[in-house]
Amino acid sequence: MPEKVAIDSNFIKIHERALNDIESKKLGHFIRMLDFLEYETNRFTKRAVGLSPIPLGREDFENILGLGDRTIGTLFRHLIEVYAIFKIEGFYFCNPTFAMRSKFILTEVILRMLPLDPSINKYLKSNDKRLIRYLSK
Repeated sequence: MPEKVAIDSNFIKIHERALNDIESKKLGHFIRMLDFLEYETNRFTKRAVGLSPIPLGREDFENILGLGDRTIGTLFRHLIEVYAIFKIEGFYFCNPTFAMRSKFILTEVILRMLPLDPSINKYLKSNDKRLIRYLSK
């Protein structure tokens, strides 16, 4: 008998920071949003095989989550205040210290996130910290 078995599913890593920093009532909505994370960028997108990903906005999540305008506004304000999500050049991204869809995130994306949440740096491995410092000069 095998000691372990694998579960075949889409895997999303939710980090402890999300559990600690996001209000309990809003955490469920945040988790539902994670199904729309783009691999290696953590950008919120609508994906389809063979098509370019379509970035999702606040209004899209209003429909996806079935929330009203005021409720989605409150949710997004909270997620932005705790640095769970960022708006970069008109697109929403998930902070990888809260959740990730892939094991890695593109360096160019992290470089754009660090000024918005410098605490990301403490979650990076030492080799990656050195690389980021070098690239930031």
